[in-house]
Amino acid sequence: MTDKVRVLVADDEPEMRLLYRIGLEQDGRFAVVGEAKDGADAIRMARDLRPDAVLLDMVMPGMDGLEALPFVRSAVPEALVILLSALPAGSFAERASALGASACITKLGTGSPAELLAEMLWGPEGSSRMPGRDPGPT
Repeated sequence: MTDKVRVLVADDEPEMRLLYRIGLEQDGRFAVVGEAKDGADAIRMARDLRPDAVLLDMVMPGMDGLEALPFVRSAVPEALVILLSALPAGSFAERASALGASACITKLGTGSPAELLAEMLWGPEGSSRMPGRDPGPT
């Protein structure tokens, strides 16, 4: 059996966290290991849980995703960190990339976070880019 990719989900909306959890876990290749409600939570959980990937909402109360991004990146430098927003990705992608985001996606865009993570990890043909990881079921 192959290890599942461990994902931390950070979003202030409990409904969005639930949707991401359902989508990722139904995919079969991912395990949601934590859910953070703001940027400070995301930093602490990234440091404690050491996820392989982080889905980080851009707009959250207190510390937002852009503010938390460099701290999350520092806590888990090897992880994919994907910034999510309801805003068009072009409006924040350059700044997010400079702060260490692996990718930026629009929450309401096409494709699921599971599909994006899978493509970033294993490429369009499913070849693993993560040492010791197998793309799992197809």
